[in-house]
Amino acid sequence: NVICDKPMTFDLAQAEELMKAVEASDVVFAVSHNYTGYPLVRQAREMILGGELGEINAIRSNYIQGWLRTRLEGDDHKQAAWRTDPSKSGVAGCFGDIGTHAYNLGRYMTGLLPEEISCHLKVFVEGRALDDYGHAVIRYENGALGTVTASQISHGRENDLFIEVDGTKGALQWRQENPNEMIVRENGKPHQIYTRDPNA
Repeated sequence: NVICDKPMTFDLAQAEELMKAVEASDVVFAVSHNYTGYPLVRQAREMILGGELGEINAIRSNYIQGWLRTRLEGDDHKQAAWRTDPSKSGVAGCFGDIGTHAYNLGRYMTGLLPEEISCHLKVFVEGRALDDYGHAVIRYENGALGTVTASQISHGRENDLFIEVDGTKGALQWRQENPNEMIVRENGKPHQIYTRDPNA
């Protein structure tokens, strides 16, 4: 079995080639999406797939950082250098680096697959080769709408991954910077705060 970190491939042709190799093998091939390991993320998945939120109408997922506000890759910064180099990280910068986690969180929690995606990426730091900010709008197979926002140029942000999911019966939100708390809301009722003791 193989666990691969991102980027798994540099382009669609390589991805299709990899898919054929995996299908022809008898092994599990997976990419690391570590945020799905949080207990409350797993609880959210169980609640959503168990129908507690009803039919899912909307998913808003964001991953906001600020560490690439300046052009660190020009200063021999090891982490910035490979992430902003298309020959090492492929065609996506910020969206390939952290936008994938924001998208995966919604996919994991809801089980929904996209039908259509429209994405706008931008390079805000002059001289940078790959995107450092972007938005995606998603239409899921069940008709739900989703957004993914990823930024590596937002001042004062570290690893602010957060998600909100709206269903016909209720809504929930979870934030990675406060991973042991999840809020569930239902109109006309006090919101519920689910907590987990990190020492338990």
